[in-house]
Amino acid sequence: MNIADMKYQAAESVMEKLGDVDLSPIIKKMTDEIYTKLATDFENHLISDAQSNVAFHIQAIVDSSVKALLSGDKEAMKRYPLSERYDADVIRQAIALHCGDEVLKMRIEHLEKELKQTNEALTYARRMY
Repeated sequence: MNIADMKYQAAESVMEKLGDVDLSPIIKKMTDEIYTKLATDFENHLISDAQSNVAFHIQAIVDSSVKALLSGDKEAMKRYPLSERYDADVIRQAIALHCGDEVLKMRIEHLEKELKQTNEALTYARRMY
């Protein structure tokens, strides 16, 4: 006798001992529990995925806005610090208060460096001719 036949005989023996026992309530309870667990896990996965996607999208919007503002993009500047709407005056005040002197100092240093390089290039060019 092979293993498949032995399994079949064991199943037949169990079923004979159960007789007329109705297994449908037990099976229904098990399938309901499995369905609930799968549905809950799937819903949690979807929510987690949606949260991740929304967070990524918000971060991308903020990053692009900051990049546009810092690069001097005209449209971004019109929407925020140069706007006449909302609290643009508060934004301008905060920019000037927190960055004004430091930004001006850095800009002056940058321009002085450019001027020095231009003068050096001009001096070199004059010597060549």
